[in-house]
Amino acid sequence: SITGVLQDDSYENNDTLAQARLVTPTANAAISGVIADAHDYYRFSITTAAKPGSTISLQFSGAQGDLDLRLLDARGTVLRTSAGDGDRETIDVSGLVAGKYYVDVYGYGGAYSRSYRLTLDTQPETVTPPTIGGDGYEPNNTQAAAQDLGAVTGDRESTRLNSSHLVISYAVFCLKKK
Repeated sequence: SITGVLQDDSYENNDTLAQARLVTPTANAAISGVIADAHDYYRFSITTAAKPGSTISLQFSGAQGDLDLRLLDARGTVLRTSAGDGDRETIDVSGLVAGKYYVDVYGYGGAYSRSYRLTLDTQPETVTPPTIGGDGYEPNNTQAAAQDLGAVTGDRESTRLNSSHLVISYAVFCLKKK
C-alpha cells in the first residue's frame, strides 16, 4: 500500500471516458503513468484488423498496489478484461477490427500505484496480396507488347486471354471481310 500524497501523471485529466487521452498505437507504444485516482482512460483507433499476437499490456509493482486493465469499445462496453494477481496484466487484441477503442487502467479495490507502464502493440495485420497470374499471351500489358492474334475469320475463341484478374492485356487482330 502507498502512504502520502501521489502526484498525478502528465496524462491527467483522463479519469472518465469523455476525458480519455488520445494515444497512437504503434509497435510497442508505451505510456508511463500513475494511478492516483480511480481510473486512467486512454483512447486509440485502428484502421485495419490488429495483427496476430497484438496485445495491450500493463506492467507495475504489485507491492505498490494491484492494477487491472480493461478494453472497451467506442460505446464504452467492456470487451476484454485482465484482472490477475501479480505485476502484469495483458489483453490479447489479435484480430481486433478497425474502430475506436478505450483502455481503462484502474486499481483493484481502489488501489493506487506510483507508476505503471502501459504498452499498446496493435499494429495492423499485413496482408500479402495474392499473386496475379497473367494470361497465355504474356507479356502483353502495354500496347507496344500487344500479342498478334493474326487474322480473324469467322468465329474464333481464345481461352488463353484472361481478364479476370484486373490485369490489362492488349491484343492486335485483323478482321477480314468474307
